[in-house]
Amino acid sequence: MQQVVKVSIGNIAFTLDKDAHGLMEDYLGSLKSHYRGSANCGEILSEIESRIAELLTDRGYRDKVPPKRSRRSSTS
Repeated sequence: MQQVVKVSIGNIAFTLDKDAHGLMEDYLGSLKSHYRGSANCGEILSEIESRIAELLTDRGYRDKVPPKRSRRSSTS
């Protein structure tokens, strides 16, 4: 049985498996580091999170865990 984590992305609740949650945390952390010096860092990060939430919702993952096959590697 997979371990899942309840998260809020763009103020929308999602359920991610533990691995996907780790990937999301790493990705958002790298974005925070990249935009840290920007005057509108918070707004940029909020817009990115909103877009991620929109994409997950459009693909029907608001009420279910996204399958591993739908994830893309950051190196591809």
